[in-house]
Amino acid sequence: GLRRLGVRLPATPVHRLLLAALAHPIVLTGGNGALADSILAAERPAGLPDPPAILALWRGREYPIRRPACAPMEITVPFRRAVLALGAGGAPCRGSGRYAFITDGPPPRLIAWDWAPGPPPDSGGADRIAVQRQHAQVAACLADNGETGPVIGVVLGGPAPGPDGTRWGGDFLAADLTGYTRHGRLSPVAEPAAAEPWSLAASYLDSAYGPLVPGGLAVRRRNAHRWDSALRPPRVHSSAADGLFAAVAAVATGHDTLASPARELEALADPGETGTYAVPIGEGATGGERIFEVRADDLVRSVAEDLAAGTPPPVAVMRFHRALAQAIAAGAHRIREATGLDTAALSGSAFENLLLLDLAAGMLEARGFRVLTHRRIPPGDGAVAFGQAVVAGACDAAML
Repeated sequence: GLRRLGVRLPATPVHRLLLAALAHPIVLTGGNGALADSILAAERPAGLPDPPAILALWRGREYPIRRPACAPMEITVPFRRAVLALGAGGAPCRGSGRYAFITDGPPPRLIAWDWAPGPPPDSGGADRIAVQRQHAQVAACLADNGETGPVIGVVLGGPAPGPDGTRWGGDFLAADLTGYTRHGRLSPVAEPAAAEPWSLAASYLDSAYGPLVPGGLAVRRRNAHRWDSALRPPRVHSSAADGLFAAVAAVATGHDTLASPARELEALADPGETGTYAVPIGEGATGGERIFEVRADDLVRSVAEDLAAGTPPPVAVMRFHRALAQAIAAGAHRIREATGLDTAALSGSAFENLLLLDLAAGMLEARGFRVLTHRRIPPGDGAVAFGQAVVAGACDAAML
């Protein structure tokens, strides 16, 4: 159901020989002997330990969706000492001199890791620095563009522990390479420990309606037998955008389990629809500080009520994208009013959705912002280790 067609270049000698003999492109599918008349097998291993990079075309240039390894990248602030950044489950990143690279390198003198409550990892005698994941992603976008900030950072992606005891992942920051201030977030909801699209929909709709979630909603009817289980403890409050996309996907698509909700919604959206939803932005408090909150639960409620009124899912999903992009621009405007910053950096896995990226960048530019997006490093978790290395190096240099 996706609208994009992927193209892969030959990666092994047998691929090259086969394509040279056929002289035209071929369709790649899983190797299922039950569906094939014959199978051509190569005796030599491919020698490609990493999955291949995935690059999209956006505004006439490459935009990275997945890039597990790449050539050393020159950065703006040189590393004073060798740095090892552990990332957030992906490949680590090393920094030395003026370069960061995802490969082996010199023994580290400084280790950076994903901030989390609890004891730090063993460093083997090296100095250590914890980096908040959303700060790392803004720093990765800055370094990817050869800049140091400060900028307005909009980070929409997966959940990560925050110092206020909630999970972050839908955040509006003012940040440079050495620090950040959180000005806003998507409104958090109490998510179930085992988060699936249907259970996340239950959490968002419970936040929007309380105990009066309409029984006629399709997602409610499909999951009536287990609906209450999603609302029982233990639950943790999260503002992660991935949860918002999963909830909307369950409401709009009729599927309760999805591999990539953000991409499924991108493919479903009707590009010709120009309508939108109103998204209230209120005030919240976290860690004793006041921040603004984009009411994400109201956005899910708008989608659900639009569908219940007979609106086709592709139309409702496009309105959701437009509303979220408008909220991004409005949140950035609030930070500009408070700080004077007029450059916005967009990062996080939600911006692998090129429809959202295009809408948000366009609406920000229409308000007079300069917009930074990723160029060599993907915006999702693949940016975390690189961003950690950049933050660690900048903080280390600042201590001279």
